[in-house]
Amino acid sequence: MRTYCPVVVFWVFGISAVLWAQPAPSTVPDAPDVLEGLVKQARSGDPTQRRLALQELGQRRDPRALPVLRQALGDKKNPLVRSAALDALGIFRDRDSAKQVAELLLEDPEPSVRQSAAIALTYLQDIRTTPSLLEALRKESSTGVRYAVVRALSVLRAPEAVEPLCAEAASKDAGMQRSALAALSRMGLPGAQECVVEALGEANPAVRLEAIRAVGALGARSARGALKKIADESSEPLQNRLEAAWALALLEDSSGASLARQNLEDSSSEVRRVAIQILAEVGERKDLETLRRLRKSEEAPSIRQILDFAIQKLGMRFERKQPQ
Repeated sequence: MRTYCPVVVFWVFGISAVLWAQPAPSTVPDAPDVLEGLVKQARSGDPTQRRLALQELGQRRDPRALPVLRQALGDKKNPLVRSAALDALGIFRDRDSAKQVAELLLEDPEPSVRQSAAIALTYLQDIRTTPSLLEALRKESSTGVRYAVVRALSVLRAPEAVEPLCAEAASKDAGMQRSALAALSRMGLPGAQECVVEALGEANPAVRLEAIRAVGALGARSARGALKKIADESSEPLQNRLEAAWALALLEDSSGASLARQNLEDSSSEVRRVAIQILAEVGERKDLETLRRLRKSEEAPSIRQILDFAIQKLGMRFERKQPQ
């Protein structure tokens, strides 16, 4: 009998990856004959059978399967089998296999396997693999592998990754720039502030958008002037302007509040979401009644939730009862 965990699928610039929730232990262990059958299948001469068995062993999350999964990393005949083993070990969060996984990242001839290795390292979260990930970032030619490496580095949050990621943020590859800026934002390390602020001047609006978000996440107060300029620039995409206003709000600057008010009833739920969040941070008393009015007519459940939060936050600020 098995207990499954929820799955979240996310896209990183055209690359999909599956995030598994923390493994749930089986309430009842598999019978020995079931496990033995899958182990036997994992050693079949048919690579398709080997791959299917490894996938099933990973889903079952029975730690007794770990030896055969680790052994399958050395399957020289079929890259799909190696990838299946990597995926399964990632589900297990098996740090004991981290060294083997890191070796595959650097040495496997197949880009698909190297990408699976980088994704597995994201879930293993073993700081000892940082040097291998940084080496892969330097020498890897496959775009998909590089994106996966950047994601893994962002999860490890190693300070030594900041400089290489800043170099990628200043590269000529817009996709990699965005990926690196998003990684620096997730890492939240102060040493990244200078390079994300510099990226606000990039010509590509999509890169600027990621830089704006990173500046807000990192609390880079030195960017306030540049953020105000972006928020006020009518030729700038509206999403960029609002995100700049949101970043300012996170820096306790209300310069973007007026822009937020102008877009509270935009047809785009994403635009409304950011506008409401801005006012939740830096809104005035008059905004409280506006948000209450909008709450009555808002149809999107997700936006209603954000409105409830904003109304509660502003209400606490402006309608807090005075002590008797």
